[in-house]
Amino acid sequence: MILTDEDAALIRERTHEIGGLLHGLDPQFQGAILADLLATWLAGHFGSSSLREELLQIHVKTVRALIPCNERELLDRHRSKFQ
Repeated sequence: MILTDEDAALIRERTHEIGGLLHGLDPQFQGAILADLLATWLAGHFGSSSLREELLQIHVKTVRALIPCNERELLDRHRSKFQ
């Protein structure tokens, strides 16, 4: 899937909104909420366990690819806390 600049901006905007809702919660609750949202998304692909597995694999691959750039962004935003 090729994303436009508008797509990327919408993704960032929604990510920040959801992040704000999760901010301040214990990590166990943040993880549980994200897991429940992912499970709901996968459950919406009715009747195809192979499609769900494929989507989950793609999702995990994408998450892993996003970790370094998100880590840099977090470090830049909170640099004074880590020095």
